[in-house]
Amino acid sequence: MRIKMPRYIAMSIVPILIALPLSGCGQSTANKPVVVATYSGGTVTETDMNQYLNVLSLVNPQANTSTNTVKTQVLQQYIAIDRILAKKAAQAGFKSTSTTVQNETSQFKTQVVQQAYNNSTQSFNQKMQSLNLTDAYVTQTISSELAVEDYVASLIPTSAVSTYYNQHLTSFTTTTQRGILVKSKTQAESIYKMLQADHSTANWDKLAKQYSQDPGSKDNGGLYSNQPASNWVPQYAQAVTTQPIGKVGLPFNTTYGWFVVEVLNRKVQPLSSVASQVKNQMLSDPTSKYAFSNLVNQTEKQANIKVTLPASSSTANSTSNSTSNSGS
Repeated sequence: MRIKMPRYIAMSIVPILIALPLSGCGQSTANKPVVVATYSGGTVTETDMNQYLNVLSLVNPQANTSTNTVKTQVLQQYIAIDRILAKKAAQAGFKSTSTTVQNETSQFKTQVVQQAYNNSTQSFNQKMQSLNLTDAYVTQTISSELAVEDYVASLIPTSAVSTYYNQHLTSFTTTTQRGILVKSKTQAESIYKMLQADHSTANWDKLAKQYSQDPGSKDNGGLYSNQPASNWVPQYAQAVTTQPIGKVGLPFNTTYGWFVVEVLNRKVQPLSSVASQVKNQMLSDPTSKYAFSNLVNQTEKQANIKVTLPASSSTANSTSNSTSNSGS
């Protein structure tokens, strides 16, 4: 649900990011709760579903959650994340501190107000009231989300974290370099020779102003300081992470043109200090075996989910089994 985290948007049909804890929140309608979904280990009532949909409406007021197709997909994801994975997280002892939850709740509200309510706290509060959502409920939601996130990250083996880190070193490397961008190989080779003869700061300043096509650095001697290597196009990232420091490298071609670069400094963050960041990146990466979306899809398939909704204006089928994987 944390709006700042993109990894769950790709797998969601509306822009929420993770679990919304509704277990135990359903209330009886008349004499008996209306069950709208079953799965191995439990049921979901219509009240549970509607409360869940209300949170989605809070995060994205424009989302259309009225059709059975949408409701079916939402219920499948909700069961996988909020019922099954949240239960496993609790059983494994994952629980965030009150300070962490408070900070995350404050950040969540700020981001939703900015992105969905045009910076109007009043509009956000009015929407909360219209949906019968309380601050306590939002805080509970985020607390559960954090526990699920920590639990899922704990499932990634240390060996897999190390392998991913080594394969994506540009994400954990910062560099300072000087570069000159030109349009042709011939011109790049000429500049390379001039810098080989004199790679002083004064000469870099002179040549960058005279030849560079990069408006972001030509008036600064081609300098970019302490930039993540992952910011650059692949060829440039490869150069700044592999060239010897303090030496002008051979010209190389990119989608922008030809570069001549001298790396002045390079710092690779050790795995021990970025392990959590690596795990987060793995969970966000759809190509990773350990992507969060893959775990959710797998959980849905194993849960024997059956959704039974009353007829609506939607032409969608009212009954669905998670083996169709329609929630992904």
